[in-house]
Amino acid sequence: MRSVLGAVLDAPRPREAIREVVEAFCEAAGADADRAEEISFARAVASWFWEAQHAGCTDDIERLHRLVEITVR
Repeated sequence: MRSVLGAVLDAPRPREAIREVVEAFCEAAGADADRAEEISFARAVASWFWEAQHAGCTDDIERLHRLVEITVR
């Protein structure tokens, strides 16, 4: 997700764009999309926390925070 984060967040409907990326990946990988989305969310939260605690790039922290806010159900 992080490699396409900018495009996803700039999409007119970012929540739907996130799901489309997850579904495309899972179709190619033969994985469960719901499970992959849950894992992606957990990874986004961990990355956001780590970047914030270790003086990461402000833009990365803001993008990850936005991703987390969008994906909270």
